[in-house]
Amino acid sequence: MIPRLILVVTVLTAASNPGHAESVRSMVKKACGADYMRVCAAVPPTGDGMKALQCLIDHRKVVSKKCQDALLAAKVSQETQAAPQPAATPRNNWAAQ
Repeated sequence: MIPRLILVVTVLTAASNPGHAESVRSMVKKACGADYMRVCAAVPPTGDGMKALQCLIDHRKVVSKKCQDALLAAKVSQETQAAPQPAATPRNNWAAQ
């Protein structure tokens, strides 16, 4: 639980800074690199990487806990940027959806 909280706080901090999208992208890339190669290698990481990211999200039930946490933190960051509001507590079962 503590690592997930630290990850979410890190992403929210990055979201409040210029270049937050690159920080979030870098974090997901680092946390999910091995999972990408294992489950999404057929999806080229071209352009903005959205197809590769969508593949990881589509396979979130089978990626590592570290990658799940990074994907959740990226989702929280995206939601925070889309509609600024107090940060919501991430759902513990997000990866199981």
